[in-house]
Amino acid sequence: MKTLTTKCLGLIAFNFLFACGQETDKISINQELEKEKIEKKEDRKNHPYGGWYCPDNLMGFPPVDITNWQNVPVIEGRFPTEEEVKTEASLILIDQNKYPNSKILPIKTPQLATYASPHTYRDEIIIIIQAIQIDTDSIVGFRYLNGGNGSAHLSEVKFLNQNQINEIPKGNFVQHQITISANQKQVWDILTNKNFNTSLTENILSTQGISPNWREKKNVNFIYPNAGQKTAGYGELLFGCYYIQNDYSNLNFTEKFLLIEDQTAGTTTLHIVCGPYQIDFKNEEERIVQWAEQVKTLSEK
Repeated sequence: MKTLTTKCLGLIAFNFLFACGQETDKISINQELEKEKIEKKEDRKNHPYGGWYCPDNLMGFPPVDITNWQNVPVIEGRFPTEEEVKTEASLILIDQNKYPNSKILPIKTPQLATYASPHTYRDEIIIIIQAIQIDTDSIVGFRYLNGGNGSAHLSEVKFLNQNQINEIPKGNFVQHQITISANQKQVWDILTNKNFNTSLTENILSTQGISPNWREKKNVNFIYPNAGQKTAGYGELLFGCYYIQNDYSNLNFTEKFLLIEDQTAGTTTLHIVCGPYQIDFKNEEERIVQWAEQVKTLSEK
């Protein structure tokens, strides 16, 4: 994996890159036709390369605001080297001795697309950063706008043309991390124990318009009132680190909380990604920072 914090909720762990590029409607249409040709010609072998799901890889692939997706790096027109796979300039490393017929698909990268995620139960906007053929199987690798990365079969993604890209609401992600002098189990208890609801939200969260039983539908003592309906939630010990992810309907809003413990130092770093926020970014950023400070205070008692 790229770093010690790179993990997968899917089949296997891997290393990637993120990238970008702007396509015209004409190019996107041509690529859809090329995609159709590829899919008609090839029989899918269902390589495990097409099933990765690593939304918690926030260290290797932080979130990207929609206005900035074109500025992420990409390796185009060739396979990455082993060293490049260890950086943010590559995606899937293919053993060409094992798969001598593998090749780069004739699809320009990077591109914006949508992916109907079986994990979040919504259409995710993704940045496609790699398109490859392994035997007769066509695979794309991508990064999520809200951080992390994944892969899918070519047939599972829909490329966006420029008009569709222009219609995507503009929003920003809050990214924050704080180091806490406590082990991750202690911090996890503060994040998830209902007894700390009041302590974590007082003087930060206005109760106006919030349902009194909001905590019954949450797996963490944090709430963004404008998130909309919850579509999916996850909160578990994952590959040695506690991780929470909640997905919502409004603007494809997502909350991510990742705990990484340093047992030698006796500390835990709480990594937070929330967004996108369309109009209230600065206020929410300030609230999240204050909330994190209170998590730290309670965890260190």
